[in-house]
Amino acid sequence: VPPMVLAPAPPPHRLAREEVFGPVLAVIPFEDEEAAVSLANETEFGLIAAIWTRDGGRQTRIAKQMRCGQVY
Repeated sequence: VPPMVLAPAPPPHRLAREEVFGPVLAVIPFEDEEAAVSLANETEFGLIAAIWTRDGGRQTRIAKQMRCGQVY
């Protein structure tokens, strides 16, 4: 299966809400930290989250709000 990027992915789309076992990336745009955390916490599974930022304070603040098994 070739890699696929779905962008922008509507938040209710199945590829944006469920774990895909393949080379698929669903890109969901957001306006601010609160919206990003809300989107991330809406998933049923919440196994792993990744936070990409240069701001260590922002990383810690967001990580504390995530409802998932592991944040990196």
